[in-house]
Amino acid sequence: MKVSVRPVLVRGNRQWVVSWKPSGAKRQRRYFPTKSAAATEAEDIRTKTAQMGEVWLGLTGAERSELISVVVEARARGLNLRDVWERFKIGLVEATIAPRTIRAVIDESIVAKSGAGGANDIPKRSREA
Repeated sequence: MKVSVRPVLVRGNRQWVVSWKPSGAKRQRRYFPTKSAAATEAEDIRTKTAQMGEVWLGLTGAERSELISVVVEARARGLNLRDVWERFKIGLVEATIAPRTIRAVIDESIVAKSGAGGANDIPKRSREA
């Protein structure tokens, strides 16, 4: 990925712009009042990009494939991987959630209420369904 630093005029003022285009995304630009600030930002972007490449190449093919699959599923549900991971770390998301039928949920509720001595509160038609 090419990262460029060049001078530009913004409303008559000379500034420096750092411009780059991540793969699969739109070009990004950041503006700075000095060339040294722009050069520092450009170097940070290059360093981060190199580090990301090293991590990616350190994964096995199966790990990369699995990661891509997870990202695609998360995006399809309007989520991003960072949010899901942060919620998991603090216990807001369980590792596995097995899908259950309504019948199974009703049966579990009946058993739980029976154990708590509240089975008589369950309407008869729920127990027969």
